[in-house]
Amino acid sequence: MIFRHALPRTVLLLAGFGALLLLAACAPPELPAAPATAETPVAPAATSPSEPTSTPIHPTLPPPSIPEKKVTPVRKLPLIDTTWQLESYPINGVSQQALPDHPATLTLQDGKFSGNTGCNGLSGTYTIQGDAIHFELGPMTMRACLEEVADQEAAYLAGLKQAAAYRIEGGKLMLFDDQGDLLLTFSQQTPISLTDGSWQLLSFNNGQGGMESNLATERITARFTEDGQLSGNAGCNHYATSYQIDGEKLTVGKIASTQMFCNDPEGVMETENVYLKNLANAASFRIEGDRLTIFDSEGKKLLVFRHVAGPDLTDVTWQLVSMGADNETPVAS
Repeated sequence: MIFRHALPRTVLLLAGFGALLLLAACAPPELPAAPATAETPVAPAATSPSEPTSTPIHPTLPPPSIPEKKVTPVRKLPLIDTTWQLESYPINGVSQQALPDHPATLTLQDGKFSGNTGCNGLSGTYTIQGDAIHFELGPMTMRACLEEVADQEAAYLAGLKQAAAYRIEGGKLMLFDDQGDLLLTFSQQTPISLTDGSWQLLSFNNGQGGMESNLATERITARFTEDGQLSGNAGCNHYATSYQIDGEKLTVGKIASTQMFCNDPEGVMETENVYLKNLANAASFRIEGDRLTIFDSEGKKLLVFRHVAGPDLTDVTWQLVSMGADNETPVAS
């Protein structure tokens, strides 16, 4: 008779569980996956050799093979750095043509504007956003104007104050109010050079910190010729000298003049002396629209002229053809 020793079932279960624990202890531990960072980039997906790809330097940047986007410079608006001459303006709702003999101008540059009403110089600031425009008037000269020029000046200033939008069309600049009504129309002005025509004095530095004008200034002229000669009338006497320019730099030579004495208008001789002194101290010049401004070496404004397209009184020789109050006595030729 054969006897078989039977082990309890519980012992067999414990032995099997122990074997499983032993196998787990011998296996190498599994390391956690590292997060993708700039220092540990994610490996790109496998590709075929015929389709190479570039690995980005940073997950948020394009691959180096993609060129960077080029920045296109902003194009300046056509109304900037251009001088515009007033062509028409409304008075009591009726469009009026600007006075050709008293041109009003407007020049816009770097958020600032300057110009002339046909009588007085003006300046200020402006802002542009899309087609919207706003002017803020600044300092102005206070020269007395003829009545018709004063009317033009008042309409011009009112138009700038009310301007809310602009449009450029066919070489013309038009300003509108906030209701879309046309206020001012300008035409683009051809740049004027120093040697174009003649220049009539509008104001001069009186040496006391201000610009002055009087009846004598209307007589004072300057004419620059292409051969480097400068001449004109100083109010009473004729003068002549030489000049040189280098860019906007201006150098005036020794001034010679006639030696007459004048009583009319009052103060003409004092004005003449100051004018010639300022002219001798010229160091630079600037032309804006039909205005010529001369500065000293420190940038101080010395003289302001208005452009005269045709010859002035001192530019030509006049031949007497008749005399008398009613031109009744002819002069033999």
